[in-house]
Amino acid sequence: MIELQIISETFNSFGDKIYQISVKPSDMIVFGYIIESLEGWAFHTLINKEKSIMHVEVMKDYVDDFEKIMDLISMQPKFYINL
Repeated sequence: MIELQIISETFNSFGDKIYQISVKPSDMIVFGYIIESLEGWAFHTLINKEKSIMHVEVMKDYVDDFEKIMDLISMQPKFYINL
């Protein structure tokens, strides 16, 4: 689970969605890696190192998919599988 909080959501003139997201410092590298793996969907940059706030811009065609991914990576596991 990645600890994150959406601080703000806006749109640019192209209809792309812009998020300001606070990410737990120890989760920043993993979260950035996930964003980078969505090549062509989104890009990110760190805008406040002290507060661990990232700017993430998601292309308008991928906003729904991005939000589903955000839900999945920030979700507390609801069950455990015992092997």
